[in-house]
Amino acid sequence: MIPTEPRWWNRPLTAREHARIRQQLFLIPVYLWLVFAWWQTLTHLPIVRPNADPMKGAMRDFAHFYAQGVLANEHNLTALYDTDGLARVVERAIPGVKDMRYPPVYGPQVAVLFAPLARLSYNGALYVWIAGTVLAYVLCGWAVLRRCARLQAWRVGVAFLLIGSPAL
Repeated sequence: MIPTEPRWWNRPLTAREHARIRQQLFLIPVYLWLVFAWWQTLTHLPIVRPNADPMKGAMRDFAHFYAQGVLANEHNLTALYDTDGLARVVERAIPGVKDMRYPPVYGPQVAVLFAPLARLSYNGALYVWIAGTVLAYVLCGWAVLRRCARLQAWRVGVAFLLIGSPAL
């Protein structure tokens, strides 16, 4: 019995298949960047590496907010505007941090906002903050996807864009 059509691996590619292959070849650096970026992010989290430097990347920014929350819980709002006082709170409240100075750029509202998180340990507060940030990010992406009808057909692409965004 002789087949009338060539098998799929013997037939020539269509123009659409060629375009799809070119698209995937173009995206290989993007995939590699995604893997590298997530690897860099995850390896600096204390839950992955307990001896990780607490002052890498986003954790450095969160340390300032955490220290402000500690000051709000201690009712020591004058130290919010004292660079040396805030540095002492950072050294005392966050394990493994020495001589970390932040300029007094936020008002007392930020300290009050972070006061509930500052009741937790630094690592616990960091995990809650990261989880809340990721949840808010996913909900915003979902809301945009739901609202924009033309994106409905590109859900996987939108998901990759959300995962690969530096804003995350």
